[in-house]
Amino acid sequence: MLDISFETFNIRKKGMAVLFLFSIINFQTMCNNIKKHEFIIEPKSHNSNLKTHISNSYAPRSSQISNLIAHSSKHAFHTSITQIEYNSKAKTYEISVRVFTDDLTKAIDIQNKTHNTKIEDGDKNEQSIFKYINNHFSIISPQNKKVEFKFIGKENEDLATWIYIEIPVEALSKGSKIQQNVLMDLFDDQVNILNFKKADERRTLLFDIKNKVKTWE
Repeated sequence: MLDISFETFNIRKKGMAVLFLFSIINFQTMCNNIKKHEFIIEPKSHNSNLKTHISNSYAPRSSQISNLIAHSSKHAFHTSITQIEYNSKAKTYEISVRVFTDDLTKAIDIQNKTHNTKIEDGDKNEQSIFKYINNHFSIISPQNKKVEFKFIGKENEDLATWIYIEIPVEALSKGSKIQQNVLMDLFDDQVNILNFKKADERRTLLFDIKNKVKTWE
């Protein structure tokens, strides 16, 4: 179904470590020390049916993080993680958005006015998921034009779903605005973390109900 001729990278599965990390980290402390923290995760194992690549350079900072993984069908906190990574060969930014699958299911049900949507590998929900992401995560150029995302696909991992999109490298520049309010239509305490990596440059941005939009400096 997808016809994307990208070079495939060896992607190691790291599980849900960082998402569950937020269940034990005090949010206020995190905000006060945001420059000292870098929240890093990486996509699940390579799926041969998904012709895409996500760089394997994102990995937990310490093996201790793996010990924080909690196996539970419910979570008492609401967060997502978005990674933007530069592909020097294709001259693009590869974007992966990771959300809890049960939260995404609720959002899709509300969007489509349906009940009991089931999100899993091989389903037919790609268009609905892309529509939702496109409505709640956007990049606006300095000329006030919304950047068009190229939808690559999605994968499921444990309790989470990865959504993969791509943009040209010139689509994100100084003065651009990034809106990341995924799942904030469901939860007032939703916190969305965005990690950026290009060569040696790394940034982390936090989005919450009061800060849905950030200007790219």
